[in-house]
Amino acid sequence: MTNPKIITSVTSQLKLYTLLSQLKLPKSYLGKIMLVAFIGTHIPLLSLFFYAITVTSLTTDTKIKVLVVALIATLVGTGITLFTLQKLLIPITLTAKSLRQYLETNKIPQLPTKFKDEAGVLMADTQYSIGKLDELIQQLKNYDSLTALPNRLLFHRQLQQLISELPHYQNTLAIMLVDLDGFQNINNIFGHESGDFVLRHVSQKLSQHITKRDILARVSSDEFALVHSVTSVEGLNRPLAKLNTR
Repeated sequence: MTNPKIITSVTSQLKLYTLLSQLKLPKSYLGKIMLVAFIGTHIPLLSLFFYAITVTSLTTDTKIKVLVVALIATLVGTGITLFTLQKLLIPITLTAKSLRQYLETNKIPQLPTKFKDEAGVLMADTQYSIGKLDELIQQLKNYDSLTALPNRLLFHRQLQQLISELPHYQNTLAIMLVDLDGFQNINNIFGHESGDFVLRHVSQKLSQHITKRDILARVSSDEFALVHSVTSVEGLNRPLAKLNTR
């Protein structure tokens, strides 16, 4: 639940930003900061200009010289300030672009994580958060939430990968389907919690009898698929015997 006090506090801190965001030009965040910096660096020049033209004790030549020196110094200072600000704002603009790119293309950015100031922490936290978010999305997309086994989608990809590698090995792939007879009756009589327990128990038992090169997946509500690599048909006897044990 959102805390109104926190919202009010955040809103009060964004008053100046809210005001500047209403400007039609410049539209970008960088442009607004540049505008503020430009105005700030020219206030001394304008002050000196009005002071010089109102003081009568100075000759016209002196006033012109003072204004020229002040103008040159101000322009140089403005250029240095705007250039430096643009470079200092790169972490913010880079972070914003990386977030947008991930939302549009699902491409994980490579933001630096070694800097310790606020901008550096922003980049590091963004990189970490996107990485964790992508892991969660991939987990939800490719794995069964109940058994943590690969789902049908990932199973198909893994199977295609194994098939493409077959020419490099002298093995044969055996695909076995394990169907739980009467599983629907367990859900109807004892409830879905009991059915979930059975599925987790079966997945754990099956996982104990596979090798690293095997693929075990839950491909439907009550069906598991196992891909086992064998050198001969007789090689199926051992894994089948293990699957038949309780």
